[in-house]
Amino acid sequence: MTDRRETEQLLRGLYAARVSGDIAAVYEKFSPDARFQIAGASHSTPVAVTAIGAGEYRPLLAIMIKT
Repeated sequence: MTDRRETEQLLRGLYAARVSGDIAAVYEKFSPDARFQIAGASHSTPVAVTAIGAGEYRPLLAIMIKT
């Protein structure tokens, strides 16, 4: 990914897949060895999460999309 247009296309595709609940399409946007991190917020989400690789991040993405 080298330019803004490609990045915007990726993000629009990811958003569309998420909104439609198409988990498989969301997974396609991530590299199998991606590192997925959520920084904890003080009151709403005090726990930080780090997932490395598809086996760890896919279940987290599925939960986030369903809720």
